[in-house]
Order: sequence, then C-alpha cells, then structure tokens
Amino acid sequence: MSRELALLGLAEAAALVRNRQVSPVELTDAVLAQADRWEPHIRSLLLRMDEQARAAASAAEREIAGGGYRGALHGIPVTIKDVMDVAGVPTTVASSILADNVAAANCVAVQRLVDAGAVIAGKANTHQFTWGGDTPPTRNPWDVERIPGGSSGGSGAGMAACIGFGSLGSDTAASVRSPAAYNGVVGLKTTYGRIPKSGFFPLAWSMDSVGPLARRVEDVALLLDTISGFAASDPSSLSAPLAPALPGLRDGVKGLRIGVPEDFFWHPIQDEVDAPLRRALDVLRDAGADVRPITIAGGEHLPLSVAVSFVLVIVESAAWHRSWLTEQPEGYAPDVYEYISWAKRIPATDFVDAQRVRRLITDVVDSAFSEVDLLAVPAQCQVAARVDTPLITFGDGTTEHRDPAGIRNLAIFNLTGHPGVSVPVGRGAVSGMPVGLQLVGRRGDDATTLRAAQVIEDALGTLGEPPLPG
Repeated sequence: MSRELALLGLAEAAALVRNRQVSPVELTDAVLAQADRWEPHIRSLLLRMDEQARAAASAAEREIAGGGYRGALHGIPVTIKDVMDVAGVPTTVASSILADNVAAANCVAVQRLVDAGAVIAGKANTHQFTWGGDTPPTRNPWDVERIPGGSSGGSGAGMAACIGFGSLGSDTAASVRSPAAYNGVVGLKTTYGRIPKSGFFPLAWSMDSVGPLARRVEDVALLLDTISGFAASDPSSLSAPLAPALPGLRDGVKGLRIGVPEDFFWHPIQDEVDAPLRRALDVLRDAGADVRPITIAGGEHLPLSVAVSFVLVIVESAAWHRSWLTEQPEGYAPDVYEYISWAKRIPATDFVDAQRVRRLITDVVDSAFSEVDLLAVPAQCQVAARVDTPLITFGDGTTEHRDPAGIRNLAIFNLTGHPGVSVPVGRGAVSGMPVGLQLVGRRGDDATTLRAAQVIEDALGTLGEPPLPG
C-alpha cells in the first residue's frame, strides 16, 4: 500500500487526506520509503529531512482531525531544490563553501507552502551553484547511466521516482524544463517575477525564476497558484495579480492558435524525439486547436540566444561569486569554476552588446504572439545523454556539446521572461527515454500553457514510475 500511495498525483493524495481516507503520516512514510528504494540508485536528495517531515505530518494530521483543514497541500510531502532557504537546515547549493549556511527562516515560496500545510521532506540536489546541465551525482531513474538534466536535476529525478508529490526548482536557462523533459515529468518555468525569489540563492538575478515540478499538470498548477504573488521583499516580483491556473485548467484548447516555429527550434533533432513530439501536436489539433507552422519575423536572430545567455549568466554570476573565487577557489567544482572564471575574459562592451541583443530577441518573440496564443517547440531536441558522453548526435549527423544543446530551446525564454512548460509526450523509440514538448505563452499567461499541457496529458497519459534498477 505504501508504494501505491507514493505513486498518486498530488491532487489525488490531497483528496484522500481531505476525506480522512489517508493520513499525512501515511503519505510521508510512503514518500520516505520511496527515497529508501531509489536514493541508492539516483541520489536525488542532498538532505533527507525524515524526522522533521514526520513531525510536520503528525502536526498536520492533528490539525485536520480537529477541523483545521487548510486546503489541497495540507499534509502533502514535497521537496525543495537546495537553492531555497528552509528554516533550520543548510542551504548549500551543493557546495562545501556553504556547508554551514543554516537558514534562519523559510524563503517566501517555501513559507507559502508551509502556510498551506505542506510537509517538507528534503532538499533536492542541484548542479553546484546551479551551473551546468547534469547535476552530479544525481542520475536519471529511467536509465541510471544517463544524466537527469540540470540544474534542478534532483527535483526532476526525484519526481520521476515518486519521492514527493511536488518539488520547487529554479530555472535560469533551462533548469526546470530540462530535468522535466529528461525525466518524464511536468516542469514550469514561470513568467519572470511571478514567484518571489526572496531567500533564494541566485545564479543570474535578471533571468532566475522559481518553478514547480510534479508528475501531473494539475499538480504543477496547484503549486503555482499556492506560491505566486507579489512580495515586498523581492522588488522584481510582479505586483499586478495574474490569473490562477487551476480554475480553467480543463477548458481545453478549442480555438487556440498554436504556432510551430520550425526553423530554429526543431532542427537539428534526434529522430526518436521528433516522432512523439509530432504526435503531441496532432493531439492538440484533434482537440480543436489551430496548430500551424509559423515563421517568426526576425527569427534569424534567435540562434544568438545561447551565446547571449552564457554572457549574461557568466557575468551576473561572477559578480555574486567574486570574493569566493579569490578566497575559496577549492570550493568550486572544476566545471563551475571554469564557467564563472570566463567572466574575466568578457569585455564590458560584450556585456552591453548582449543586453542589446537580449532586447532584440525579446521583441522578436513578442512579435510571434501577435498571431498565435502559444508556441510549441521541443523542450529538448535529444534524449538525456549518457553520463560519460559529452556530445549529442542528431538525426542529420551533426554533433553538439550537451550543455549548449541542453539550453538551445529553453534559455531564450529566460531572456524574454515568457512562461514555458515541459510536458511528457512519451518515450523515444530507440532509447526508451522520456521526451517533452515545451509550450510557451505570453508573459503572465502561465495558465494557458498549462491548459494546453493538460490536453496532452489527458490524451497521452503520464509515464508512471520507472522500473527500479537491478
């Protein structure tokens, strides 16, 4: 029974708790049992919080029994990427430099979960200082010889292994949507500023977004609605209220105009990724959406987005890390140290030029939404790479390093601030690894991206728990 409980969706588990059919303690024990099963193989958690989680679950059980039910997250175990403060435990961002950095209080997003009654079960692993795309030592539950994506790889792998009913990640260039696509779960990069970042360790402040991951679209919508909203402690958070995602989640896509920009986003691509993505487009078409190929005016500038993203992230990150790079260089993983150190070789003029091109790319993407309501593009044009394979090979025979390949279709929307959700559309026929479609909406319209994702999920289903290795 324990494993069956862990495999439920968040909303399903919440209904059982609300009706007193299952207790928060039972749910928490089921999640911790999943961690016992999977963590030796995937190492998705930097910190297990078993004792605190069981205490919080017991408190939730007592409160609910006393008539104090708070809502759908009450008594529900979740995990938090280790870039966000959880009171009483370290926020290390996977670095020894911050080993003793014990948070005095919850970050805003976590506090909103706690206020809703959620149970924090652990801190999910991240690529050190949220750099990189493979999140060592975490592995992909679908094939433990493959990467889980990054930098929210612990959240993505943990959700695939049913270690919690939801997870909070962060996304600066790909870091929620890449693990979602590679691990076969749902991940939303929110509109920039929709969720406050107070109590959050930054990578590049002008591009960072908090985003939820879960196994089902409804669960991501529920998490989004719980943690969204302005906070005075974060001036970048949006003060204007945005439409919640849950109320219209199942309104369908009839009449929605969905653009498929082929030129930049779909080539090169692995053949086994292309086929399930095309089937997902057919699902949207069959549901009444106007799915059409489009050519984005000014689209010739979009390939610059990867280089622009690297310049901006490197410089903003280096500004934050400048003292540690000098005083504690040994605390950095070699790849992270190399990335951040590149800032020394980036002239100020290049940084200014990158900002100008960012504005141009933003205008180009905005122009696409004058004729469509959503864009549909591959979340990744490749399945998750093997841990020991740095190069991706595409169907046309071209190769690319997995780090720039992993952000090619994703980082652009961090530059522009648009919301994008990766939803599973099946598994590649050759490797059997998950494939994800990214749906991108107008800034502030996260709800429509999730509405279209729900149509795909309803038609294609979820991927379920992977087989346990061995």
